[in-house]
Amino acid sequence: MNENAFCASGVPLPRPSASSVSALAGGAAEVPGLAPGVAVLLRLAHRAAHDGPLAVRDEDVADCAAQGVTPAEIAEVCATISLFRYVNALTDLVRVPVDAF
Repeated sequence: MNENAFCASGVPLPRPSASSVSALAGGAAEVPGLAPGVAVLLRLAHRAAHDGPLAVRDEDVADCAAQGVTPAEIAEVCATISLFRYVNALTDLVRVPVDAF
């Protein structure tokens, strides 16, 4: 998971509503307040971030395609996650100090 010191000290993002989180956790294709395709892309992104991009299944990609997510958008999400995982691993490995905000 993405839990290094840099991410933990970053700018907080707005929290999704409880109903959106419940809908995502329940596998709903449509989630209140999210554009079509975003929910399935978030599930794919979670799998890629948590378990690595190679853990993304054909079904995850097919679900995204069925909701109108393009292959380029899927590739961009996986590339961004891979870059963040790499940078986080590198900063943890070399013990880069976290700057005070």
